[in-house]
Amino acid sequence: MNHIVFLYQDRLYTTQMETPGSLIIGPGKKDDFKIEDMKGQITIRENRRGQLSVESVKPYPFYDNDVEKDSMVVLDAQDHVALYVTDHQETASDSLKVPYNCIINVGRSDKCHVTIKNPFVSGRHFTIRSESGIIRVEDKNSTNGLYLNGKRISKSKLHSGDVLSILHIRIRLEGNELFFDNVGDQMTIHGLDVEKAIGGQAAVEDTGAGMLKYPNYAIRVVTADRLLQNSAVLSSILRMTPKEFEDEITA
Repeated sequence: MNHIVFLYQDRLYTTQMETPGSLIIGPGKKDDFKIEDMKGQITIRENRRGQLSVESVKPYPFYDNDVEKDSMVVLDAQDHVALYVTDHQETASDSLKVPYNCIINVGRSDKCHVTIKNPFVSGRHFTIRSESGIIRVEDKNSTNGLYLNGKRISKSKLHSGDVLSILHIRIRLEGNELFFDNVGDQMTIHGLDVEKAIGGQAAVEDTGAGMLKYPNYAIRVVTADRLLQNSAVLSSILRMTPKEFEDEITA
């Protein structure tokens, strides 16, 4: 089964196509996938040998009988008309809880909290900001845009059930948790689950400590090894003996 992503102006449409098989996208009643305000018509075909062809008529004339999957076919750059075909569809095993107050950067760069090593994802593609549990998203001038429930956005408030899209990549918000679809093995979450400490996940580097950015302040997350170095001071604050403190955090 092929997963088809069609970008038309400020909208993102998704559908599926059997393999082998064909699909016609257009405004007509007999078209397989109807878009009422669309101009022209696009036909996608895949034969039994796995050869993919794309044909489009005016105002976006195009023909290629050997289109590679997982590549973008740009029909008109000015009108933002493009097509993307892939047969990769899956749900990531990892998810990310959004803390009550935080900033989470998502992009291709390893410096982001969520790294997606996909060529269509920008270095820092978008940012999610949670302030007192109210979650907002902002596109960081990405090359291929960010779509919320199929509509291209620059920034918006998020609600449970919303879906963010970068071509075929989908990020679903369910409650206060993000789920990632169609990322394969390209995604890494740079953080550890420290929900007991601060109510969510945070980036923790190999040095044993990391910073989770908050709007007006920052909380430093420290691992057990780093805490043990200061066990005498912390145990006195917690009214424990150093031995009791060490037993507690290494349990």
